[in-house]
Amino acid sequence: MKTKLTLFLAMIIPGILFAQSDKYQSAMVSSIDQLYNTSGVNDIEAAVNQFKRIGDAETTEWEPYYYAAFGTLMKASKIEDPGEKDEVLNTAKDILAKGKALSENNSEILAMEGYILMIQLTIDAGTRGQQLTPQIMGLFSQAMAIDPENPRAILLMAQMQMGTAQFFGTGIEQPCGLVDKAVQLFETSKPKSEIAPAWGKNNALAVQKTCAAATQDKGN
Repeated sequence: MKTKLTLFLAMIIPGILFAQSDKYQSAMVSSIDQLYNTSGVNDIEAAVNQFKRIGDAETTEWEPYYYAAFGTLMKASKIEDPGEKDEVLNTAKDILAKGKALSENNSEILAMEGYILMIQLTIDAGTRGQQLTPQIMGLFSQAMAIDPENPRAILLMAQMQMGTAQFFGTGIEQPCGLVDKAVQLFETSKPKSEIAPAWGKNNALAVQKTCAAATQDKGN
């Protein structure tokens, strides 16, 4: 009897796990599409809440918290009041921390963590620059070391370096080289899965145009 039960469980459990995984993937794909194709604050909040619900149900998966944090960052970008923006970004950090606890040495999570801090830096660069700049650069460096072909980590590092160069009035040749590398990776690499982060190409192309314009102005 025990042997028959063991065989039965061995047959049925993989099917249950597959069904759960399939349901998770489907829910994530739908929610990611919603997040990528929305712009209003209310719609962004709806997508974030959906990711939180998925995260509560799938307690071993980091992606729901990653996208919930990304959506919260998107919401913050639409807020003008510095105090309110800071508060929303702190919420994004708290959400991302849940994902980081599930996947610590994760290039995408580290890049997103640096991204959130980078936006917080822009709220008051004069006061926060000395404290946050090394943290941000360190996070982007870690993300690039873990995955040297992560175009988001490379692009964000380039943007951070460009901001620093413009602040101090130095050249942007090095970060523009990183932007070119990020664009190339966006064009040639494929996401590791249906739910892997894939955003950033349009951003990279826009920054590349900025680099080209700056180079042209320098040559004139």
